[in-house]
Amino acid sequence: MTHHVDVDGLKLTVEIVGEGHPPVVFVTGLNDDRHVWDTLLSILTVQTMTVAYDRPDLGDSDPLPQGEARVSRSYGAAAHQLRALLDLAGVPTPRVFVGHSIGGLIIHVYAAQAPADVAGLVYVDATDPELYVDVTGFGPTVSDNDLGMTFDWRLSLGEFRRASATQVPAVVVASSVSRWATAQSPEKYAPYTMAQVDERWQLWQRRLAASLRAPLLLAHHARHYVHTEAPELVGRAVDAVVRAVRDANAVQLDPTDVDAAGGTFHPTVARQ
Repeated sequence: MTHHVDVDGLKLTVEIVGEGHPPVVFVTGLNDDRHVWDTLLSILTVQTMTVAYDRPDLGDSDPLPQGEARVSRSYGAAAHQLRALLDLAGVPTPRVFVGHSIGGLIIHVYAAQAPADVAGLVYVDATDPELYVDVTGFGPTVSDNDLGMTFDWRLSLGEFRRASATQVPAVVVASSVSRWATAQSPEKYAPYTMAQVDERWQLWQRRLAASLRAPLLLAHHARHYVHTEAPELVGRAVDAVVRAVRDANAVQLDPTDVDAAGGTFHPTVARQ
């Protein structure tokens, strides 16, 4: 069922389907609305409540007033807004969170802000916040559409570094090795070559998994949108985290099953 929830004077859209514990909340990457999750949602095998929503000026949610859209924020502001939305919509806690790209940063900070609300985490090719601080071809901020939230990279990086890793059932899903070789506008990533960007992106995914004591799933061929290019792989991760929460066990994944879904399984990584 689709709801329009008033959060600080904005009507934000949230779609809640099904029943069951724990609810799974899906957080999109930059400029994406909730429908980017549709294919993945259709193939999940574990039956539970699923929640997808639109940030301001995405999908069916209200835009921010022009002055507010230009205010630089951290990803913690989006996490705070999401928590208010879920509480007002009556989504029970604790919740599993699935975050793609900058959505991975949002759920990470959310878990630090409200650890009691979080039962499990799935990161889908989460953005490396240090990369966009280090390269020269991007501005200091990035925005969701024209009148969505504007996020400050340096502010968000500091916030991310202060956020303690939440020790709950978790899986990190990474895009394929060398997917940066065909990136558009490689000059924006100076002083790094695309090979160097790819190397540090994969290192970031491994370090994130290590900090969470979580297994890493590496996609065979999918680029950044792993959840649309290899939805079965991400589905395995979501299903496994939900089962782990229900059974109060560590995440269990079958390497053969993961390989059939288009990925390689790396067990829980020691801290690097």
